[in-house]
Amino acid sequence: MNNIYDIWFARVKVANRIKAKLYENFTTREIFYFTEEKYIKLGLKTVSIEKFLEKNNKIGLEKYQKYMEQNKIIQIFINSKEYPNSLKNILDAPIYIFAKGNIEILKKECIAIIGARNSSNYGKKIAFETAKELSNLNINTVSGMANGVDSFAHLGSLQGKYGKTIAVLANGLSNQDIYPRNNVGLYNKIIQNNGLVISEYIVGTKAKPYYFLERNRIVSGLANKILVTEAGDKSGTMITVGYGLDQGKDIFAAPRKYL
Repeated sequence: MNNIYDIWFARVKVANRIKAKLYENFTTREIFYFTEEKYIKLGLKTVSIEKFLEKNNKIGLEKYQKYMEQNKIIQIFINSKEYPNSLKNILDAPIYIFAKGNIEILKKECIAIIGARNSSNYGKKIAFETAKELSNLNINTVSGMANGVDSFAHLGSLQGKYGKTIAVLANGLSNQDIYPRNNVGLYNKIIQNNGLVISEYIVGTKAKPYYFLERNRIVSGLANKILVTEAGDKSGTMITVGYGLDQGKDIFAAPRKYL
């Protein structure tokens, strides 16, 4: 069962790096009872201290715990054996992730398929057919479940024979949190077909623009290789590519369609 102190820790909206620094030396239970003086002594800034001491974050923890148990959502910390090794060594590795579905595939190699939301039919076809063929070869895929290329990559994997797909979200893992809303069906289909949906955001968290940028480092971090189908110069896709290069991943680009 998920720990209420871990759940509280996830409800506190401070940067992952701040939580990581605390978690290196203390348990979430210990941090839960820290006083303002303790946080000051540890060198936290006032804005972060206020968020850790916010009383609302400590209310209703049992409700979160019950919801997550009923909906089979688990919180996996970086020191857990279930936490994927591929994420541990990336810059700003998430101190925990939430997961719903088949967590065993976190330990297996996978290929990220990414691209534009407003992609051409050609880009969608490349994503779908590549993911399907990888699935037939028992190779898993990972993407961000956005409209466009991401969705077609997940769908292609589901159409294949063996492979599974992982969706990394920029929101919580309840049905009500899912963004875009038209992908609620895809979200459920991934789980029903022995795939996995993960996020570093607790249930009840709605998507925000900068959450997508944070999410992208996880997509590239999980992948052994990254395939780009279509992307603009300053797109989220290219940010993911940047993370992948920093992480030492091989990057592949689909050939351009010539008329």
